[in-house]
Amino acid sequence: MQELQKAQQAIEGWESKESQLIEWCNKASVSNIDEQKKVQDLLTEVKQGEKRLLEKKDEMINPLQDVISKIRILFKPKEDQIAQIKKHLISLLNNWHKDQLSVTEEVVTKRAEEFWVQSKEAEKTGEIVPLPDLAVNPPPKTSHHNMGTTSYRQKIIVRIIKPDLIPRQFCMPTESLLKKHAEMEFDRSKQLPTVDGVVFEIEYIPVSRPVK
Repeated sequence: MQELQKAQQAIEGWESKESQLIEWCNKASVSNIDEQKKVQDLLTEVKQGEKRLLEKKDEMINPLQDVISKIRILFKPKEDQIAQIKKHLISLLNNWHKDQLSVTEEVVTKRAEEFWVQSKEAEKTGEIVPLPDLAVNPPPKTSHHNMGTTSYRQKIIVRIIKPDLIPRQFCMPTESLLKKHAEMEFDRSKQLPTVDGVVFEIEYIPVSRPVK
């Protein structure tokens, strides 16, 4: 709690020093060269203020990092152990639930096949074969137990075996690759490339360096 109070005081101290600068920034506009230079000065000052703020934050956080790291190391083995136990139990229940669904499907399939065989034989004798009862109850999606209830939600697992064979509509465009392509093309021809479904734009990011 004491550290939080110190952090709050540090923020308030920073705000009192930088409040005028923030006000100027909120009122800033650029419509001529002089205003451009003023805004460039403001940006430089803002970045210096940001540096002071982050330095103060690091000054307060860094002494705590060693303690936080040691606590995480202490807890990690037990967290890993619990994760492995959970994975094992979930696997047991998953396999059991799948087995029960499989049994249900096998019963339905067997009754349908028996009906088909009997129907073929009845074509010769004229006997009427009653329709089989295919209403087999599958295992419930929610199971009640002593500690509460457990629901079994269907989840599709995807394992990619041969990426090159995946149809194009299932491939996610990668912004980083498109950006690299645009940068290389612009460096080569000084023009942005044309790619269907993509809009390339150029933004000019000002990089301010204070006078030393």
